[in-house]
Amino acid sequence: MCQAISHTSNSKNSSSSNSDSKMEYVSYNANHKVLICREHKCGISPRSLERHFRDEHRAMPHNARKQVLMYAKELPLCEPEQAPIFDQVISAIHGLEVHDGYRCEYGGCNFLAGTLGSIKRHCGAHETTGWNDIEKRFTATKMQTFFQGRNTRYRHFHLAF
Repeated sequence: MCQAISHTSNSKNSSSSNSDSKMEYVSYNANHKVLICREHKCGISPRSLERHFRDEHRAMPHNARKQVLMYAKELPLCEPEQAPIFDQVISAIHGLEVHDGYRCEYGGCNFLAGTLGSIKRHCGAHETTGWNDIEKRFTATKMQTFFQGRNTRYRHFHLAF
């Protein structure tokens, strides 16, 4: 559960402290137009904002939830299917979880998968004359995705460390 960080404030600046409480729960990546949940370390789909905070952050104070939703309405946010897909290695994006995964090595494909089963299925579909050992068709890698769940697929990107 998400726990609010307590702020100490005097009466002069308590309203500014209250208006900033939304930032305890989210951060905004303006470059990619994604609102990131700090607790879950993933982007939140604009269609799922209300549900996310209602169902996944039950301990979140009502006023803070309201502030986050109002803040999100002011932002240009991309839908999961609009999230960028990078065809090259990039630096990690602050606030998103780094995952272990696998990258296809076949002919510049660079497909990324989160599970061994997924990458083996993917690599097995390539025409592989002379490349019989499936374990040599992919390598382990670090990756991120803006969104989780059903929106994860094909939205991974490979990281440079």
